[in-house]
Amino acid sequence: MNAELERACAEWAEAGQHGTVEERIARSKRWLAYYDMMAKRQGDTWNAEGTPSKIAEYLARKGYISERLSVLDIGAGCGSYTLPLARHSAWVRSVDMSSESLLVLRRRAQKAGIGNILYTQEAWETFDDEQSYGFVFSAMCPAICNYEELRHMEKLSRGYCALVTVDQGSYDLRRGELMRRLNVRPAGGMATEAQRYFDILTLMGRKPEMTSHIVHETYDRDPEEFCRTNEVYLSLFGMDAAKASEGIRAYRDEIVEDGVIHDVSHLNLALITWKAANRNYHHKC
Repeated sequence: MNAELERACAEWAEAGQHGTVEERIARSKRWLAYYDMMAKRQGDTWNAEGTPSKIAEYLARKGYISERLSVLDIGAGCGSYTLPLARHSAWVRSVDMSSESLLVLRRRAQKAGIGNILYTQEAWETFDDEQSYGFVFSAMCPAICNYEELRHMEKLSRGYCALVTVDQGSYDLRRGELMRRLNVRPAGGMATEAQRYFDILTLMGRKPEMTSHIVHETYDRDPEEFCRTNEVYLSLFGMDAAKASEGIRAYRDEIVEDGVIHDVSHLNLALITWKAANRNYHHKC
């Protein structure tokens, strides 16, 4: 590893505060209550026309995925990407820690008539496989948080890898306002922004390509659901439960209109693709 890449990796570690493998797995386990809750809330309905499907179609057009190739989906969740990837691939292995998310994914796949998916409940940090995959993919997954995890992806790929993540300017309106109001700041372990991935991969000599995909949604939320969801979410950052509940409900009362909360989600998504280099690797950054 050259000095410039090593320096960039150190800056990534300082900015992301993801910690050791053991710390990351422990953090992920704390997040399971939130992921399980969100999976139950999303239910079995799959939007087959959404941005993940458009990204899968783009990957197929570019030849990154095909009916001849297997796919590994890291941090698959409820399958927003697994399902459209499966429609363009020989088969997909979906890896996620949340049993509830994988259960929802199974039901969605059954309803859609998609049968070429394998399900693995495991942390990415401990996942390994004797076989490799034609394409290794991950979307919005905090586990891909350093040089070693990028190389972990490459180790399992016979061809290309891809990441979908947020870029600058993304926001959830109400959650952002609430966190600023309650002075809640994540201490680390969140998803890595696109530009950092792109810069690190460039320094690794991978010649990554990046395309942008904007998702802007306005929607109405049930006030009680808003409170329950954010109570669980804020607990992940160590906020006192009673104080969090009081602050959330006070904020709810200010923004509720005609019995609902109007919310906005704006995501500047980036799709980063690159050809894997499958050399043995030992250096940890």
